[in-house]
Amino acid sequence: MGKRRFFCYNSRYNCYTEQNCNGWDCLVMTDILLATYNGGAFLQEQLDSLYAQTDKEFHIIARDDGSTDDTKEILLRNKEDHPGMLSILPDGESTGNARDNFFCLLDESTAGYVMFCDQDDRWADTKIERTKSLMLESERKFGADTPLLVHTDLIVTDNAMDLIDMSLFHMQRLESSFNTLNRMVAQNNITGCTVMINRKLKEMVRRGDNALMHDWWLGLIAAAFGHIVFLPESTVFYRQHDENEVGAKDVRSGEYFRSKLADREGIKKLLADTYVQAHEFLTVYGDLLSEGQQAMLKEYINLHYYNFGKRFSTMMKYKFFKSGLLRKLGQLVFG
Repeated sequence: MGKRRFFCYNSRYNCYTEQNCNGWDCLVMTDILLATYNGGAFLQEQLDSLYAQTDKEFHIIARDDGSTDDTKEILLRNKEDHPGMLSILPDGESTGNARDNFFCLLDESTAGYVMFCDQDDRWADTKIERTKSLMLESERKFGADTPLLVHTDLIVTDNAMDLIDMSLFHMQRLESSFNTLNRMVAQNNITGCTVMINRKLKEMVRRGDNALMHDWWLGLIAAAFGHIVFLPESTVFYRQHDENEVGAKDVRSGEYFRSKLADREGIKKLLADTYVQAHEFLTVYGDLLSEGQQAMLKEYINLHYYNFGKRFSTMMKYKFFKSGLLRKLGQLVFG
């Protein structure tokens, strides 16, 4: 990408002026990592919501994964129209998935804080400000040398940004308190586009080939070695459409219940994937995990070898249960 140039917002002149990103200046900056792929339909709306942020101390780093629509042209036009605010990584080999696209972006980040941006949502104007405020408060509480992840709720909308639900956590019956390692191995309640991580967490990231998604992997790291902190506010308008609606199913609906009953093999695969990811995490971070954490992960990995009684007692002992009755039953019956 070459030498980074940083332009920080100058409130006196209401414009961006170039600064050297050294010391404290760099630590308070936020890198917004924007992963794109054929996102031309909604990308400009998302970018406009970034420019409207009340906290202006940020820099956008974008990486396109081989789009065939006008996504690249939109990025280039915005880079020209908003000098210093947007860097575009050079074209490279396509990763083929959002997880690795974001990890490639994370490798390029140099700021004190990092946020992750999907191409098709819209951020609330105070998203950076509110999230960073809680991050700074958490660093004062736990120490800046502690790996920290802050995440928030989302407003769920349809393709046209019409309201579906004011809270993804409500819609999917998620529990923000399920933020310890034993809970995180079983279920991810973190949505990547709401996340901010601090530099210490960024420095601890080791890629895992069997990580299910970047947000889940980052959550495992934070749960194991630091803290996950939840801001009970919706900071993102999450657009549900054909490409991402799997992430916003209404688990309260009869349709969801019937679809799960009809897809037993799908449930088994989802559970199996979490065992594989847990094994990957144990392998990648085994040298840093405590003996207790290693033992707990091994028990989780072995759940699918146990009979119903042994599985139930192990899940009770380590509190491996997901949120929601239907999910718990799925773990016990199909695990």
